[in-house]
Amino acid sequence: MEMKTKVSQMLDLAYAAVLTQAPDLAEYVIDQRDKLISMFRELIYHAILAGRDPETARASVGLIEIARSLLDIANACADIAKCALEHLTSREFEEVMRRSEMSVQVLVVPRTSKIVGRPISSLEREGIFVDVLLIKRRGRWIISPSPSETFAPEDVIVVRGRPEHVRALAELVSAG
Repeated sequence: MEMKTKVSQMLDLAYAAVLTQAPDLAEYVIDQRDKLISMFRELIYHAILAGRDPETARASVGLIEIARSLLDIANACADIAKCALEHLTSREFEEVMRRSEMSVQVLVVPRTSKIVGRPISSLEREGIFVDVLLIKRRGRWIISPSPSETFAPEDVIVVRGRPEHVRALAELVSAG
């Protein structure tokens, strides 16, 4: 479960690293991939130790296959993140994001924004259902901020959600 949670976060962060051209975020994704490799090895070790009978061994194979798939996804996330390190952006990447059911967007909170001082959780009261993946504040990343985290002037926020909700948030952010 820990591997699955890390991989899900890595995917969001890898896209955010490319969209924001943030090498520090890209390095974080790559570091998380390396940690997943260690977790995968540990899982195999425990599966081998547990496989004392055929039934347990068969069950372990399925678990190893799932973990291997997660590691493959983590490797793909690291590859996406490397695009930020190489300062590669592409129209194709942006087009794929635009066409997907979910949209990831980077927004900058102006000093005069209506969301300054409001917690992330207040967005739902506005009918805006997005995930705030990251906040960059004064040069530091807040990864997976809590719903009680408040928006500050000049925050750079990375959000994911259905395109209509992301657009609604962009309008709210820019409204003064």
